[in-house]
Amino acid sequence: MIGGSVLWKICLATAVVAAGIALYWVQRDDAAAKPLTVQWESVGDTTACVADRDRGIVTARLRISGTVTEPDVVTVTVTAHADENTSQPIGSTRKDVSVSGDVDEVVLVPIAVDGEPHRGEDGGTACSITVSSRSGSPVLLR
Repeated sequence: MIGGSVLWKICLATAVVAAGIALYWVQRDDAAAKPLTVQWESVGDTTACVADRDRGIVTARLRISGTVTEPDVVTVTVTAHADENTSQPIGSTRKDVSVSGDVDEVVLVPIAVDGEPHRGEDGGTACSITVSSRSGSPVLLR
């Protein structure tokens, strides 16, 4: 027969383990509620993709935000284009960004260009972006 003291310890240990499991799943669900997202990041009147004709580069400004449950690497590839339909690429850069936990990071991606990039009425340059993660976890593009 199990004594009262031992039974109490077993009940307490079981409750602690159950609470730990519940906390793990709550944190996991919270992380899933904030998917990793990459989006263009404009600042004031400056668009997110800007050409510097003197230096022959285009600089893209991106924001990576969200939550990852395990450290990962997000790969962004930004391409500058000579036309507004983004069918004539003139330069492209791939950048790997390490992410862990809660993420809210601005990333600058400089692109060397061969040719004149298209500029819109707002002064922005025609650019496109692709994203992926090393782990294969989904990364949203907004």
